[in-house]
Amino acid sequence: MVTYLPSYDTKTVTIVAAPPVEEEVPTSLTLDGISGTPQAGDSFTVSGTLIRTTMPGGGLAGFPVRISVNGSTVRTVTTQSGSFVAGVFEASISIAEAGTYTIRADFDGATVSGMSFAPSSGSTVLGIEMGDILSALPVIIGAAVLGIILVR
Repeated sequence: MVTYLPSYDTKTVTIVAAPPVEEEVPTSLTLDGISGTPQAGDSFTVSGTLIRTTMPGGGLAGFPVRISVNGSTVRTVTTQSGSFVAGVFEASISIAEAGTYTIRADFDGATVSGMSFAPSSGSTVLGIEMGDILSALPVIIGAAVLGIILVR
């Protein structure tokens, strides 16, 4: 008969929790419109809204939004907070020359308190009309007269 003697061995095992899988919260950025019919050199307002598209949905307040014209950033604004304006942004800009321009708003995404918000953007094409030459005529004539006086 074979007799086995009791034996034992100890090992220390450390169990590490897997890091949480971070999912990006989808967002949507829309340009609500351009105020008026802009003319060259005039200021106009670009407005829009940044929202969370999953439950609980709603406007995202306090996030930066870049406004660009034909790919060049002209302003960075912060989305508003408040029950009726959360996620709303406005930017006053002007374009010096008449023509057709692409106005774009970009949210680059952000992580707040461990929650990642996905980037989103919106754009529109805008026609800038030539300014009223008659309204600028007094300035042009005044400059010409002043130039004549200074030359003499």
